Amino acid sequence: MSRLPPRCARRAHITGRVIPIIAGRINRLPPHRACRLCRARGFTLIELIAVIAIVAVLVTTAIPAYRAWSEKMAVLDARNKLTELMHLQNDHHAKKATYTKDLVKDLAVANALSDKGRYRISGAACGGGLADCIRLSATPVRADSTLQTLTLDSRGARTPPKLWR
Repeated sequence: MSRLPPRCARRAHITGRVIPIIAGRINRLPPHRACRLCRARGFTLIELIAVIAIVAVLVTTAIPAYRAWSEKMAVLDARNKLTELMHLQNDHHAKKATYTKDLVKDLAVANALSDKGRYRISGAACGGGLADCIRLSATPVRADSTLQTLTLDSRGARTPPKLWR
């Protein structure tokens, strides 16, 4: 039977017998590598710290990018809802010669929130009253958010202009 270093011999035993394949492989290697093969494999502390540092750098760049993307999608959602409701307002005006403030009841809209629920949509008269003009506003649901209020009126005015590009 081949001679194994003491540390390797203990680990090469399975139910009291030395496995000949492992013994043969270890025997053919130089002595300094034989024990290295038998040692438990794992990560060193340096490798672990390096991986944690890489993940931390990726997270610090990914989170702000995700927040910016999320805000853009919320604004896009509000713009789409305002445009949809303005089309419904124009249809209502064509049928009844007036706009309506009550979006849910008169326009048969399920709720006055944007599809993702980050903006609340409301309507108000602008200029000469509801027969003349309607202004739809999308205000952020959360007061502490960085989102801005968007408005669209039946004359085509949109504020703030940079969010409507």
